[in-house]
Amino acid sequence: MKIKFFILFLSLFFAGISGAEPSNAETIKAIEVASKDFQVRIIEMHPPSGDYSSLRDLDSYSMGIAQTPSKIIVVFLVDRRLGIIGGGGEYTLSKKDAKILSFKGYE
Repeated sequence: MKIKFFILFLSLFFAGISGAEPSNAETIKAIEVASKDFQVRIIEMHPPSGDYSSLRDLDSYSMGIAQTPSKIIVVFLVDRRLGIIGGGGEYTLSKKDAKILSFKGYE
């Protein structure tokens, strides 16, 4: 998990160097908020043992990020290598304060 954040940080850093928006701090904060909330949700949703127990681990998901002028969207999708179809969720957060505006779970 720490490696993912480090890679994300580096990519945002280099995007900033190349002339992208200077608001990367808001994006990183939104990713942290969404990741923490999603971790709580997946622990509550999936049993600690059995076929779907691996879905309790945030590292079992791929993450995607998109943004509009006022919102940041963070998407978590189950890693295809697990052989599980479906699952994950989508967060819409305020770019201003990283507050969660909505969550949509994927089946």
